[in-house]
Amino acid sequence: METLFLNKLKPMKFNIILILLTISNLVLAQSNNKYKIKIEASAPLIGQGHWFDIIKTNDSVKIIYSVLDSIRFRSLIKDPEYAKIQDTINKVHNNPDYRIKEKASMAKYKLTEKYYVYDSDTVDISLNDYPSYKKLLDSIYTGTDFNDVKNRGVLDGVYFSVNVISTTVNREFHADNPDESSNPTIFHLTNDTFNIYRRLRKRILVHHRIR
Repeated sequence: METLFLNKLKPMKFNIILILLTISNLVLAQSNNKYKIKIEASAPLIGQGHWFDIIKTNDSVKIIYSVLDSIRFRSLIKDPEYAKIQDTINKVHNNPDYRIKEKASMAKYKLTEKYYVYDSDTVDISLNDYPSYKKLLDSIYTGTDFNDVKNRGVLDGVYFSVNVISTTVNREFHADNPDESSNPTIFHLTNDTFNIYRRLRKRILVHHRIR
């Protein structure tokens, strides 16, 4: 009797596993059909910044390009954290450990970001017209193409951050001055996105240098 019960139970277990795998694959497929990749490029030392929001839904992508227009300095200076961070920067100014100075500078940069004002433009594309770009986005979303990411500091030149966001994924990658040899994934992502946007843009956004 027990053997008969176990024999009946085995196919039931197998069916349950199949159902769970099917549900898992459906969830993965749905999340793979809708996600957002945010590319942010900033040059803290010269006060420039811009970013791309790449929003993928099925085979359509909305590319939102934003550039730094101005900073609300009066509001920034009134922020209680500003005086604290500035005091820290003054204290570590002569510290020989660059990491301590870097940390203080990045804290000021992150706070200043809250008071940035951006100008934006949007283009819409079908990924059926850009198969290689679709492959690149999906590989970044699944994380299979980020083995090459290396960090080289954060204040030397232009600092890039890439956020990958969906209902099931939330990852962030960083690179400083990415190029084809040091960070090919971020390099191609930023270049390909900008080239697509530049061909289809509705207007020219002016990059302002904020002092």
